Amino acid sequence: MHFYQNQRKYFDRLLNIHNSHTAVALCTFCIYVIFITVAYFILFKSSVNTLLIPAKRPHDRNFVSKINNHQSTILTDTNTRDLLIVTAASAGFVDRLENLIGSIHYHEPHITIIVFDLGMTNSQRSRILCMTNVQVENFPFDIYPSHVTYLQFYAFKALVLKEAFEKYRWKTKAIFYLDAGCELRSSLDPIIKAIKTHGYFLTGQKTFIINHTDNQTFVALNVSKSNFSVGKYYQVAACILGFSTNHSGFYKNILIPFIACSLNSDCIAPLTSRSSTTHRFDQSILSIIVYKAGYIVERSESFFGDFGSPFELDKIMVIFFRRWHCPK
Repeated sequence: MHFYQNQRKYFDRLLNIHNSHTAVALCTFCIYVIFITVAYFILFKSSVNTLLIPAKRPHDRNFVSKINNHQSTILTDTNTRDLLIVTAASAGFVDRLENLIGSIHYHEPHITIIVFDLGMTNSQRSRILCMTNVQVENFPFDIYPSHVTYLQFYAFKALVLKEAFEKYRWKTKAIFYLDAGCELRSSLDPIIKAIKTHGYFLTGQKTFIINHTDNQTFVALNVSKSNFSVGKYYQVAACILGFSTNHSGFYKNILIPFIACSLNSDCIAPLTSRSSTTHRFDQSILSIIVYKAGYIVERSESFFGDFGSPFELDKIMVIFFRRWHCPK
């Protein structure tokens, strides 16, 4: 009996020592966490944030200043929008998609947004569906050629336009497509005006067709590469375009050949282009088709601004393209 009492006392002492050491360790850990947190916010937060945002931060500072002076849009008979905004995103672009949707809600709060799901997770899709004026459509990969599933070929772009046109042409007067990496910086008034005037809206890029298109794509589209000399033929943005749903010319001259080429891997993504860093896939074919048809392309950088744009453009910027940069 005496032996068991001694054993019990021994284990009680061990337990007390363990508990006291645990308490000390826990207190030390809590103090350490508090110290690190305070040090981060005081000393390192601004430096770390600078590393996480694009180098040309003034564009975002200018945008924040513009937001602070923004006047809310009130829906009246003079600013109603008979227009759908269409976009598409996979799981890796949902952060930029949310940024785009937020910018639309801010500058054009009454426009419906159609999002084509290119591979979002269930939780991402549920989150997007909770947003105001947003509808999500499944992109039907199963009805298209296998190369369409390779998102890096961007063959889905023309097919998203096709799906949107076929489903919504009778429900809206215009469709405006924006890549998930874009954001609005002001109202769409000038773009809507262009669509009403011409039946479409196309904007340029800073790169030349001849420098960013594979030779086999010129062959597939039955055009001569020599026709697109440097210094004149800039690429057309496939990430920003709009058209009237009753403009048969745009459908026939632009959309149909854009779709046809996207369905043909030898046209949009020839084997020789797949190891290239210059071929622009959807942008390359759209550019050739647009110039071949003689359509007007808006050249003002206020419609395709990015982190390389002059800062003075921030005052009149309509669309800003973040590309791979994370939202602010």
